[in-house]
Amino acid sequence: MKKLSLLLVGFLLCGAGLKAQTITIALKGKVTRIDDQSNVLNNEVNVNDSLTGTIVYYTTLADSQPDTTVGFYRNLQIPAGISVKTGTLIFQTDPGNIDFLVSTVCRP
Repeated sequence: MKKLSLLLVGFLLCGAGLKAQTITIALKGKVTRIDDQSNVLNNEVNVNDSLTGTIVYYTTLADSQPDTTVGFYRNLQIPAGISVKTGTLIFQTDPGNIDFLVSTVCRP
């Protein structure tokens, strides 16, 4: 019983130090395709334009997808979000209404 109690205390103390981490991924690339038949972008974005941005997310997000080869991670709080800039345009998450899904797929 004494060994089990010490093990449990050690687990609780180690677990108490765990904190959610915020991960930021920097993006850099070029526009390869545009699908803007309604011309919402007013021809301000063109193929081969440079783009930069960031994705910010938490390491504590739970995977809501039961398929083990797919992950769905829903982000609902600041500072999580996506921001992409090309030319004079910036596309970003609304900080007052954060709700975006990051999906991963790992299949052979």
